[in-house]
Amino acid sequence: MNRSQSGSAIIYILIAIALLAALAFTIMNTSRSGGESLTALQTRVIADEVIQYGETVANAVQKLKLRGCTDNEISFETDATGATYENGSAPTNESCHVFSLSGGAIQWQEGRPDIEDPSSYAKYSYKDIAIPGMGTSAADLVLMLEPDDSPAVKFDQVCLRINKNLKLQDESDSSLLTDEAAGAWSAFTGTYDDANLLWGNSAELVGQPAYCVYENDNILGAFFLQTLIAR
Repeated sequence: MNRSQSGSAIIYILIAIALLAALAFTIMNTSRSGGESLTALQTRVIADEVIQYGETVANAVQKLKLRGCTDNEISFETDATGATYENGSAPTNESCHVFSLSGGAIQWQEGRPDIEDPSSYAKYSYKDIAIPGMGTSAADLVLMLEPDDSPAVKFDQVCLRINKNLKLQDESDSSLLTDEAAGAWSAFTGTYDDANLLWGNSAELVGQPAYCVYENDNILGAFFLQTLIAR
């Protein structure tokens, strides 16, 4: 290689290094300035994980029902949750426990950590709520995922992505569908309260087993619902 060719090669190498440095700076700067929004990829990954976990729990509950567990015997009690979900109606051998090896045999998850602040969580919970269009007007058994601290966990974006993945909202939509709630919405421990309900203000969500919604009456904010038992 002559000196001219060698010089040209060095120039190309330096240009490549400069381009890589500029790209790295752009990525780092985007990450640091992401306080207002998650990246599209992050949002899609989290949305897919939430949908998959909801389906996993729903399948486990249906498996327990096929084995003979009644609606009142389903238990979400784990060592991690303590007495929160303790169900006195559940068999003592844990055959109707969703997260026990003797029952549903699936792994319990606390929730989804915030991308920027892992100490801030959107947490899974299990409640009795009448979901519009699911079964009768009686309260259904549902899984919820709701943020501990709505401003900290960028859950509105994830929720909107969930609805788009489930084909419940258009890709062009920029805001979540809304609804209003009533009742106490306490942890499920074997009994159902028909006063716990959503009104079904968004027709697109009525009769859907899984979706995200923004509750703007009691200021619950955005949350995900997966019906586990329609009653």
